[in-house]
Amino acid sequence: MRFWNTIHKVCSSKPPPVLPIHIQKSDGSQTSSYAEAGEELLKKWFPSDDLQSESFYHKNIRNEVKEKLDLCEGAPEPIALDSLEDIIKSLKPLKAPGPDGIVSLVIQKNFGVLSPTLLKIYNACLSLKYFPRAWKEANVIVLLKRGKSNDGISSSYRPISLLSHLGKVLEKIILNRVFETNLESEWVSNEQFGFVKNRSTIDALDKLVTIVENDQKSKRYTLSLFFDIKGAFDNAWHPGILYKLVDKGFDLSLIKIIESYLSDRCAMYGNSSDFFNTSLEKSCPQGGILSPFLWLINIDDLLRVNFGRHCVVQAYADDICATISADTPQKLIHMANGVFMRFCEWAGNNKLKFDENKTEALLFTRKHKVPDITLMFMNTRVEIKEKVRYLGVILDRKLSWNEHGTTRVNAAKQYSLRLMSAAKPHGV
Repeated sequence: MRFWNTIHKVCSSKPPPVLPIHIQKSDGSQTSSYAEAGEELLKKWFPSDDLQSESFYHKNIRNEVKEKLDLCEGAPEPIALDSLEDIIKSLKPLKAPGPDGIVSLVIQKNFGVLSPTLLKIYNACLSLKYFPRAWKEANVIVLLKRGKSNDGISSSYRPISLLSHLGKVLEKIILNRVFETNLESEWVSNEQFGFVKNRSTIDALDKLVTIVENDQKSKRYTLSLFFDIKGAFDNAWHPGILYKLVDKGFDLSLIKIIESYLSDRCAMYGNSSDFFNTSLEKSCPQGGILSPFLWLINIDDLLRVNFGRHCVVQAYADDICATISADTPQKLIHMANGVFMRFCEWAGNNKLKFDENKTEALLFTRKHKVPDITLMFMNTRVEIKEKVRYLGVILDRKLSWNEHGTTRVNAAKQYSLRLMSAAKPHGV
């Protein structure tokens, strides 16, 4: 496995961080400093929580969460020294540090000396149900997306948040307590395949393909809809997540610490002399150990909606696919409209938005004459595609795998060329 990981690193060169100065604003003008560029980028990546436009539903959720958590009097059990040591040993030793500049290797090598102090700090956090603010600060570095040019368009860049490793230890302590007190099968849907033990993209694809193949045998039409949530993790609404944690029966003392973890977060971008910082009012914190768990909680209720016998909604983290089966194209359209309506309702309740322009549809059929199907989602026509890339695999309407096979062969050729190029300086 280590050998193939090395090969992958050689062939998949990562772009270096960039510090763009000139970023295009919404009014068409450009920024002229790191701080101004940082403000523009962080505003896009980490949107604020708009309290002014909240509905009665949103206000009620806030109030219910506050009332429930105000009743919490207990605290989680303290962590033992050996458990703390196991967590610290599990950290990647040379992973980039957060604002405190402390790499995991330093903590690991000096654990014998630091252990009494660290144990007191973490147990105090558990007792007080408090996540220290210094561990909620993130340094944001910017990477240029693959295939994009450094053109000043904000969508060409991707943020990476670097968090304190000491904070990640506390996150891991909290997450371990969650799994100790709640079985995963009790709070995660069978239709969720991301961030779940013993489930993978292969399982998600296998489920979709099985549905299509069974429909082909019974000569039914199959329509798969692929949805994209705009900035899914970055727009996750904190009160909604906390409400769902309460509703699922998680320990209130753990939810109180998670509430502290989500509040008063801060992201910083720039260099030592010119930087900008912003408060994070929404999001499952990028790079956080708790974030995948919180996202699973956030999306779980959508996957439990009863869409009917012939509609399966599944997800791999935030990649959502709805697969509909029917004996006529007209029934497909009717069922798809029902899915669209429920998805929009769920998104509104969770302060999320689907990107209608990235929503794709694939009608699986081996017939030469493809039925004319018109789908409208959020007042935008959804094009019926000939092929769609889903979880890294190219699916076509005949489920032939030809396009995917060709793509993987070409990728393998590119890998070979990169390996030969990397080996030449070493005389291989």
